[in-house]
Amino acid sequence: MRFTPLLLTVALVATAYACTKPKDPAPPVAHSDITPNSFIGTPREAAAKLNESLVLRDHPELAARHGDAIVIRYAGQDVVTYTDDPKGCMRYVIERAVMVYDPKTGRREPIALVACHFGVTTNRYLVMPDSGKYAVTDDVAASPDGRFLATSDSTVTPSRGAFIIIDWPTVETRAEFPAGCTHLTWQDDRNLTADCWHADTPNPLNPNESEARFFHAKVWRDGGVWRMQALQWVHPETFAPRASAEPLPKFTAVNKTGVDAPV
Repeated sequence: MRFTPLLLTVALVATAYACTKPKDPAPPVAHSDITPNSFIGTPREAAAKLNESLVLRDHPELAARHGDAIVIRYAGQDVVTYTDDPKGCMRYVIERAVMVYDPKTGRREPIALVACHFGVTTNRYLVMPDSGKYAVTDDVAASPDGRFLATSDSTVTPSRGAFIIIDWPTVETRAEFPAGCTHLTWQDDRNLTADCWHADTPNPLNPNESEARFFHAKVWRDGGVWRMQALQWVHPETFAPRASAEPLPKFTAVNKTGVDAPV
């Protein structure tokens, strides 16, 4: 009988532990994709939808949103409909209207730059008048007359990431520079500026290459040739000007048609 208080104490402690111990974690929630989602239900999605509404406000002829479906319309005709798919592209969102030259009307007309969000990945592309897609991996900027598009080569080829200027609407014809560029600003129909990088290595387009050099450049059309002249060395992260006595590079674009052969 003298052990009763000890047994009672053990029983009370065991009861208290049973009441307070953490519950087993809930089983993981199944997702339709194999990667965590970084867009659906986040502030990024809310901002993207707000931005889309502003694009459609400014270009009501471009597209119409119907719940989870977006209908792209050019020249008053439905071109293609994209519908959110939990097993594929979870969210389609129009990011921008890009003004390009329309040979049928002789004017600049808007085409849609669409983002497809799935998991942690986002694919972006211009919706072509024939309902096809022109993939873009970086910013795309149309010249004021809409006859040229400046962007990065998005093909899975050795030139992927190269800065290119595309003839519109003949998108298969382009001028290619051995450099990558961002922050594209057109001054007029044949002149633009950009922040660019180049490395004197087998991969001159990789901005993470230790030998990559960053510079602010002007790009212009000289007859039938596009040229690039670096104006100022810049810091790789901030693109702020930096001092250097190193000669500034100059490049002449290579005119190409079609798709390069893959590696």
